[in-house]
Amino acid sequence: MANLEHLAIVKSGKAEIDAWRTANKRTWLDLKGADLSDVDLSGANLSHAALHAVNFTGANLSDASLMHTDAPRAAFIGADLSGLDIDGANLARAEFDSCDARGAMLNLANLSRTMIRYSNFSGAVFKDADLTLATIKSTQFVRADLTGARLQE
Repeated sequence: MANLEHLAIVKSGKAEIDAWRTANKRTWLDLKGADLSDVDLSGANLSHAALHAVNFTGANLSDASLMHTDAPRAAFIGADLSGLDIDGANLARAEFDSCDARGAMLNLANLSRTMIRYSNFSGAVFKDADLTLATIKSTQFVRADLTGARLQE
């Protein structure tokens, strides 16, 4: 269950998140199980956060940072993930469906057992990412960088 104070801060948007981050540099945001559908989080710093099973359906996460988050089973359905930085994040068993993730950074991300469908990851960078046992269907990877990515076990 999400920390209700953290949830209110995040739903208030980037300025509130930045202010909270400045005052709480060493504290992880606890948003486990939160519903952040249709929330505008563009440019927000959500790095080092607990995002287990968070619902990001329709959310705008363009140019945001989810670096080093723990987000297994998160749902990114119809979300704008363009320019999102997810380097080093744990996204095992997450769902990416109908997402715009052009130019996203997914270096060293754990994407094992994810479901990736009908999305656009063109120009995204997956260097050394773990995509083992991921299900990928009807998704674009034009000019994506998969250097060192693990695609099968």
